Amino acid sequence: MNISCPEAAAISLALTALPASAEVPPADFVAPGIVVVEAGIICDADPEAIQSAPDTLTGFINWIGPDATFVSPSREIPAVAGLRFGVRTMSLVREYPEVTITITHPPMGPEGITQQSYVTWIPLWTKIDGYLLEFDRDLVPGDWTISAAEGEVPLFAVHFTLVDPAEMPGMAGVCDEAFLS
Repeated sequence: MNISCPEAAAISLALTALPASAEVPPADFVAPGIVVVEAGIICDADPEAIQSAPDTLTGFINWIGPDATFVSPSREIPAVAGLRFGVRTMSLVREYPEVTITITHPPMGPEGITQQSYVTWIPLWTKIDGYLLEFDRDLVPGDWTISAAEGEVPLFAVHFTLVDPAEMPGMAGVCDEAFLS
């Protein structure tokens, strides 16, 4: 593509107008053959099973069924205890039998943990991976990422931002409203 001088000048002017500290939000990544079916806030997700997960703060994860309802596709998540956010994925090419899911987040707890992980799989049908905002330590505003890798090969990375519930008053009680309807 050729850019004429006036267009180049406009792009240059637009770039210089950004504050030096402006951060571009991270882009999602999805490897060929993997599908992110949906991502956002999940409410009606009773655990179906518990799995040991020593590289998490609780030491375990709760499995939720693949049919759990996403009540909002928002990637901005109010930092409210009881909300769960996540991603429904599947593979189109083959089952990935040993995948590490990593949740990256701002410093959490007295140790300032910024990453938690567990081993799972990505099947040829849909599966949900996510995070339940269960404890006060979980309610950390900032950038969060749910990513998956098979060994050193990245499969997906989906980004979320936890925000103060006051910034999203209509969404802070979204699960309460979902349970009433």
